[in-house]
Amino acid sequence: MLRKQIEEQQRLKELRLKTQKEEEQKRKAQKAAEEAARKKVALEFEVLMTDMKSDHPQQEKEVMDEKGRRWFKCEYCGKIAMGSEFPYTGGAGKRNLGTCRECVRNNPDAQEEIYVPSKNLKRRNDSKRCPRCGGRLVERYGRYGSYLACEDSFCNYTRSK
Repeated sequence: MLRKQIEEQQRLKELRLKTQKEEEQKRKAQKAAEEAARKKVALEFEVLMTDMKSDHPQQEKEVMDEKGRRWFKCEYCGKIAMGSEFPYTGGAGKRNLGTCRECVRNNPDAQEEIYVPSKNLKRRNDSKRCPRCGGRLVERYGRYGSYLACEDSFCNYTRSK
């Protein structure tokens, strides 16, 4: 009887060791796959950044780094930085292009292009349209409650409800 218990305990020990080894192998394989994916994203980012630094005006893919941050190139000064440095990005046919903060403040050409009113000026008095650019007003929620804001990315018009 004692011999059977000892044999059963050894069999259970061997089974536990086997499952631990299998779990460790799975973790190593998963870690290796994550590392390979991270390296692939980093390599792709380097290629896209090299392409962005050249004189190519546009690219097919968005430039994202391994941490998921988007990068842009300023249309006016050529500065390449993260999206947080670009208050105005994208637009028709401008996937990785934008206007950096310095150009928004200091470049008259950039200011002129950003604040061009849209073609929807006929509806200026409509309460659901932005009086500045003619874009649609949407309800947003902030620290002090709800407010209306322009939906267009180039316009920063807001008003209380």
